[in-house]
Amino acid sequence: MDSIRHKKSSATSPSQIRKNSRLDNIDRFILEQLAERSWHIEYESDPEGNAWNELCFDESIATPFFKNNSHAFRFGRSEALEVGQELIDRHVGRQTSKEAGMTFSPDRYYQLVEDDENKPLNAVQNGEDEEGKKPRIPVAECNEKFTRLLKPVYSDILTDHNQSIIYGGLSSNDNFTRYLQFARELNQVTFDDSTPDDRLTFFINVYNMMLIHITLKHGPPIGIWQRRKLVNATYYLIGGHRYALHSIINGILRANKKGPGMLWKAFGKQDERLPISLPVCDPLIYFALCSGSKTTPPLRVYHSKTIHQEMRENARTALLKGDKFLRVDMKKNVIHLGKTFKWFSDDFGGTIEKTLQWILDVIETDDSDKKNNLQKLFFTGEYSVEYIPYDWSTNGRMDEKEKEETIKNE
Repeated sequence: MDSIRHKKSSATSPSQIRKNSRLDNIDRFILEQLAERSWHIEYESDPEGNAWNELCFDESIATPFFKNNSHAFRFGRSEALEVGQELIDRHVGRQTSKEAGMTFSPDRYYQLVEDDENKPLNAVQNGEDEEGKKPRIPVAECNEKFTRLLKPVYSDILTDHNQSIIYGGLSSNDNFTRYLQFARELNQVTFDDSTPDDRLTFFINVYNMMLIHITLKHGPPIGIWQRRKLVNATYYLIGGHRYALHSIINGILRANKKGPGMLWKAFGKQDERLPISLPVCDPLIYFALCSGSKTTPPLRVYHSKTIHQEMRENARTALLKGDKFLRVDMKKNVIHLGKTFKWFSDDFGGTIEKTLQWILDVIETDDSDKKNNLQKLFFTGEYSVEYIPYDWSTNGRMDEKEKEETIKNE
């Protein structure tokens, strides 16, 4: 795929666009979300039959990207073309469609890019061999090396039943340094002839290590906007494409679905990452992915040959051993569920009944009081459901000494 190249000194982020530009009127929130979405110009008529142009997404012209709650910006054809060309000239937009060309065209697809501050975390260092000279790595082969590298890293940094991460000393940790060197090779991974389980395993392991890498570099997010930026606009280069945490979970692992609060799917119809999306979403992923918060399932290494068994084991542990995802109050006949079940309800079946049946299926082999009580309430139908507040506080510990003290107490 051809793309527009730009010099480091001339890169401009959406927040740096000059005043008096037509782009000044575009909502900043929309610009941030555009970083992970393709856009182009569509020519359409409104209900009154008046022809007009808008910059919009390939999913549907019914939702122009300038639309945000109560207002929308519409441009005439010449104005829309001017806005598109300005995005390219200022290196805010880069081409993602297969057709090449330096001039903005309504027939091509583009994507906003961030400035150099947000270059991919696993970008090669200056002076290293050019990417094109390195051999491609089949994802199945990559998974084998990946799992070998992750085991000693997790052994060094995980505590509190593998739910807390020790960041103190991580920058100088030899095992983590070896991982960082390996992460630069991810741009050489190829998914040709890969199986869904190969991709599932790869992207779960990448997601968890990428989140740790992001937290080490930027620190735990403070507030929803910083969290949004780290999730949506911090990248790894994988197989020649940029992947943010958002595009991994919603684009790949959830079979290209909209995320909570998102206006569009992660990948557009012409996105070259779309073909490697998983065919279906397995809800067990929510118990395999680290959230970076206190409400997180245990972290572990996943293997492609046993991935489904490992995810199920992790889900069973999270549901039965802790109280972040499931609580059962027999005195009040209340079932308390983690917010994950609410935010991603459709992935669990779309109804409370199907969600509870899914949980019972996962823990069916257990004989604990929690499982038996849940089963009793479910089959009698005499229950109500409440959602457990999500604890967004970090599960990271920045002082290396804390790990030593924690180990002594375990």
